[in-house]
Amino acid sequence: MLEDTLILGASAESLHAIDVAHQHGYNVIALDGSPSAAGLAAADASAVVDITNADEVMAILDGRRPAAILPVPIGRALVSTGRMNDILDLPGVREKTADYCTDKYAFARGLSGKQLRDAKCLLASDVMTDPTALDGFAFPVIVKPRYGSGSRGVVLVENRADVLMQLSKDDIVEECCPGIEYGMDGIVKDGSLLVLMLREKVNTKPPVRQCIGYLTVPRGDKVYSVVEPYMDAVVSEIGLEDGLFHADIMVGDGKPFAIEVSARPSGHSISSDLVALATGYDPLELFLDCCVLGGELPSVPDVQRLFMGFFDFGACEVIACPDPDYLKSKYGLLRYVQNFDSGTVFGDTVDGTVTERGKFIMRAGQGDPLQHMASLLDEFEIRHLDARPL
Repeated sequence: MLEDTLILGASAESLHAIDVAHQHGYNVIALDGSPSAAGLAAADASAVVDITNADEVMAILDGRRPAAILPVPIGRALVSTGRMNDILDLPGVREKTADYCTDKYAFARGLSGKQLRDAKCLLASDVMTDPTALDGFAFPVIVKPRYGSGSRGVVLVENRADVLMQLSKDDIVEECCPGIEYGMDGIVKDGSLLVLMLREKVNTKPPVRQCIGYLTVPRGDKVYSVVEPYMDAVVSEIGLEDGLFHADIMVGDGKPFAIEVSARPSGHSISSDLVALATGYDPLELFLDCCVLGGELPSVPDVQRLFMGFFDFGACEVIACPDPDYLKSKYGLLRYVQNFDSGTVFGDTVDGTVTERGKFIMRAGQGDPLQHMASLLDEFEIRHLDARPL
C-alpha cells in the first residue's frame, strides 16, 4: 500500500508537488477551502475543508498518518501546516516557526531584537492612533500588509502625509533599506541551511515596486559570502529545523537585510522551474529525499545564469500575440507559459497579478537580459491605455 502525503492548500501552485510525490511513489491527499482549487482534481483523494481547522483536517484523515505534509507556496495558512506537523509529529516547519515568519510585524521586531535587522517598524493601528509615532523614521518607508505574500499591497511612500493616506488597519510601516534586492531559495535539515540559489529581482519603479523578473546569480558572485552566514543566523532565530526555505533580502554596502522569509518553496514557478533549471536540484525532491527519507543534503550546486521574466506591458489592450513556437525558437526559451490571448485588457502593474499572466525563462549568458526581455515583449501588438490610479 502506498504511503500518504498531505497537501494543505491545493491551488495551482500545488500541482508540481503532487507530480513529484507521484514520481516518488506516494499517494496524495489534497485539502483546500475552495472547490475550484486545481490540486483537488490532481490528487488521489481530496476534500473541501477549512485547512485552518485542525479538527476538520484530522477528521478527513480518519486515523491515517501521512509520511509528510508537502510544502507548497502558501501565505499565512502556512501556520496550518506547522500545526498539523506538530500534531502528527511530521518533518517540516513547526507552528511556532510558521507563525513567526508569516507575521511580518513579529518577524521584524524579533530580528531587530537579535540585531539581525536594522529598521524601525510599526503597526498601522499605532500610527493611525498617534501619527507622531513616525517621529524619527527615515523616509522613504514601506507600507505593506502584515500578513500575505506576492508583493500585493506593498507601496514605497516618500513622506508622512502620504503614509496616512495609504494605510489600512492591517498594514505595517517600516523603514526602507537601500540596496539590491535578491530572492533566495534553500533547504534546511537538522537546522543547517543549504542555499541553493540567489536571484536578483527586477522590479518596477516606485512607488509599487512590483517584481517583473529574476536574474539568477552564479556561485562566483561575492554576494553569497555576504548572504549565507547571515541567513544561517536568521534560520536559527526563527527556529526552522527541517524544510524548504525562501527569503527576500536587500544587500547594500555589503550588509544584508532580510525583508521577509518563509518556510516553504517560492511561488510563481520559481522553485519548480527556475531553481531546478539553474541548479539541477528540484527543491520538492530534496525535501522528500532529505527531510522525509533522511538523506544527506547535497553538495553546493553551481548556478547557471538564467533570466525569468513576466509579461509586464503596463496598462494596455493586447491586440495580437506572436506564435509561441516562434518566440521559443528566436529567444531560445527554456520555458514559456502564456495565460492570456488577444483581446485581453491589463491594468498597470501594481498588485502582484503580473505573475498570473505566465512566464518565460531564457539563458542570460550573452547580452543584457533586460534588453532581451524588452525585445520579446515588443513582439506583442498592444494598445496602451491610461494607467489605473494608485
